[in-house]
Amino acid sequence: MFQYFKGLATYYQVIKHVLWGILLIFSINVKTAYAQTVLTVSINPKIPAQYDDIFTALNAANDGDILYVHPAKENYDGEDSLVITKPITIIGGGYYNDRNTYGGEETKFNKIRIKASASDVKIANILTTRITVEGEESTTINNISLEYIYSDRIDFEAVNNTFKSTELKIINSITPLIFFNYWQDIDESANINIENNILGQVANGGGVNLLIRNNIFNPAIYGKIALANVYNATIANNIFWGNSQENAIGTSTSDFCIFDRNLSYQTSDNFNGGVDNVFGSNNFQNKNPSFNAAKSSWEELSTIVSSDFTLKDGSPAIGSGTEGTDIGITGGEYPFSTLIRYGHPHVQSINVNNPVLGVDDTLKFTIKGIFPTQN
Repeated sequence: MFQYFKGLATYYQVIKHVLWGILLIFSINVKTAYAQTVLTVSINPKIPAQYDDIFTALNAANDGDILYVHPAKENYDGEDSLVITKPITIIGGGYYNDRNTYGGEETKFNKIRIKASASDVKIANILTTRITVEGEESTTINNISLEYIYSDRIDFEAVNNTFKSTELKIINSITPLIFFNYWQDIDESANINIENNILGQVANGGGVNLLIRNNIFNPAIYGKIALANVYNATIANNIFWGNSQENAIGTSTSDFCIFDRNLSYQTSDNFNGGVDNVFGSNNFQNKNPSFNAAKSSWEELSTIVSSDFTLKDGSPAIGSGTEGTDIGITGGEYPFSTLIRYGHPHVQSINVNNPVLGVDDTLKFTIKGIFPTQN
């Protein structure tokens, strides 16, 4: 009997080392592709990793390293905020998983703050309540990418009265609110792209290099107005899905903007109004975009991610965007489907071929892994 339990303990030790070996193999592959060191982080007792504390892992990481942060029941930063002060990539295991993927657990954070000194930051595949990107007069924040995330809100915050940026992107994400704090201090040269997302509202910001393109807005998600006090922005190829006459595009609160090749459906306003806005002749007013299977209510994340926002044949949005692309999230530079789950390399399954071991027996097993290429 003692020998049996000894063999069982050895069995589990072997499995643990095998899992770690698989993660190491994935890390080596990524390191070769990106010339960066990969660090793994997990507070999930079922998933081994190098670190079980995100703050320790972030401190240990060098500029340009990648952190793979596995899904778990709890927030990785607890009730605190993760503050990023250096170039880093953080890739989680998803912002929404069903029971067959990581047991329905996601990679969750409370709040993330990206300091102005932390250029070259990418955050992907996480669930969080807020992400704040700082900008300041003495520093131009460069190459910030937020991809495949769900965040209750994303804030751009001007520190010391100025926000300067180049190549700041929010793509393929779902967020009820993008908010510009101290909007009057956003530098006109700040380059911000908001593309191929599902959004509730963009508020209190603008600039000649603010591009809002190929998104789907449902104002019912937040505030009932898609664009609130937006100025000087280029707004193209978006679908404004009202689903109720109570919901508005927000043209009357937008000033000096260019509206080109957008589509509205069941909104309380049309493509006119505001101060010195330019409305192209190719905007579609109150036209059903004809999604394949969009749910009527968007109040829950589960409803949004289970909707199919691809366009039916004959949709007025097909090929009607700038340069002949589709209007909405399936067109443009970063086509997005809420039905596809994105993640980092992970073990898909382990099948033990001989679960009963005798003394000096050889453990035989088959391991299947997934190495997604979307990120």
